[in-house]
Amino acid sequence: MDKTLTFVLSTGGCGTHLLIDLYKRAPVRFFDHRLVEFWVTYIQARYDPAAIARSDLFPGLGALDAVKGFYRRFGVDWGNDSLSESGAVALFGQMLNQAGPRLASIHNYELISPTPGPLADGRDPIWNLAMRDEARGLFERAVVAAGYCLDTLILLRHPVDVFLSVFERTGTHTPEVALYESTKAFIRLARDYARRPNTAMVRYEDLCRGDRGALDILARVSGLTETDLDASPFANGEIAKYRRYPRRRVAEVVRHLADTLPAFGYRAEIPSPLDNAVSVVVYSLHRWAGEIRGLNAVFAGDFRAPNAVFRRRRSVIGRIYWQISLLIPSRRRNYGRAYELVHSRAMPTPRYERPIRRLFGMSVVE
Repeated sequence: MDKTLTFVLSTGGCGTHLLIDLYKRAPVRFFDHRLVEFWVTYIQARYDPAAIARSDLFPGLGALDAVKGFYRRFGVDWGNDSLSESGAVALFGQMLNQAGPRLASIHNYELISPTPGPLADGRDPIWNLAMRDEARGLFERAVVAAGYCLDTLILLRHPVDVFLSVFERTGTHTPEVALYESTKAFIRLARDYARRPNTAMVRYEDLCRGDRGALDILARVSGLTETDLDASPFANGEIAKYRRYPRRRVAEVVRHLADTLPAFGYRAEIPSPLDNAVSVVVYSLHRWAGEIRGLNAVFAGDFRAPNAVFRRRRSVIGRIYWQISLLIPSRRRNYGRAYELVHSRAMPTPRYERPIRRLFGMSVVE
């Protein structure tokens, strides 16, 4: 059986969570994030063996000790040098073969974006571009050495919209300069990989429009049939998000990201005041329609993409429709099933949902 690993080259703000929902129906196994953790920890140990490892599997351990922990976990002897490349490549190949013949790597951002620096105290960042590039090179070499065909799927979006989408979610605790640098790093990496063989690319905007060519690429790369390929959640996505932002704010973001726009033919025209006002109205109507469409799918028992329904805070219109719909027992049952599916990861219930859920005797995650 042919062994294939598809690496999805994407970043926050590109609809990655929607792609994850789509891939859950594909005949592939998700690439365990701990496999990428190994390379992150390994590269850390090369630079500073005593640094605290960026690893959920070995929290609190020094980077070198965490690398040895990976070897022990998989029963591999590291010999005289736990940081030898040949030993690390052999260990990673064993990890891959235990994972399965068809793998998909999504959301492994350490291989895509650095932690911008310098840090607040003047030190170098704990994960810089050089570290990222070393980790990517070793990762790709190890995948091929293990007998896998490495395919790359680039999920691309307008750079200004990428920045604004991530800023909406993390801007309160992440410096803007860090978001600018991570956006630039993603676009530059995508530009480099677009020239390589075994690379396919789809644009977020094309998926939102239901473009047949983009859907065909997704079907081919994921192994899904046309029947199983449900990209309808992308229809709720926002194209040209920047048009509903204040003109001064758009001009500022465009100034920082201007060098990333030509790489894939993107443009960012500063909207006029009238265009800006119309875009806000159109966006609101589109958002309400998308919320109601997503809720109706869940109420009908369609759990193919529940993350799209639960991920964002609802508008006032969406909340009113949701509360009225919960009065119907069948809708309440299906909503509860989808909720448990998504929140099985112990995600907290949004505060505005808690009173209504308690009223109907539904579970709440604090």
